[in-house]
Amino acid sequence: MVMREADFSPGPFYLRRASRPVCLVAFLWICYTCSVFLLPTTYPISAGNFNYAPVALGVCLGLIGLWWVLDARKWFKGPVRNIDDLHAKPDDNNGKV
Repeated sequence: MVMREADFSPGPFYLRRASRPVCLVAFLWICYTCSVFLLPTTYPISAGNFNYAPVALGVCLGLIGLWWVLDARKWFKGPVRNIDDLHAKPDDNNGKV
């Protein structure tokens, strides 16, 4: 869902036209389950039974975002590609060891 179709090279197991809907359903399911697991388990909510995981997640994401805005975006260039597909040698042993 985050990659252009032209940049994608399918592997041996490829769902063709169904891949985008399957990806969307999987993404929505992950969002749903993560949200549900962060909800309180008992009501009424008090300081003793409060789930502090969302607070900790928010603080961590906030600090990471602040660090990115103030410093990391100036020097971080992302993962470096160390294999060039255009100059790679063809596999002459056909996958045999």
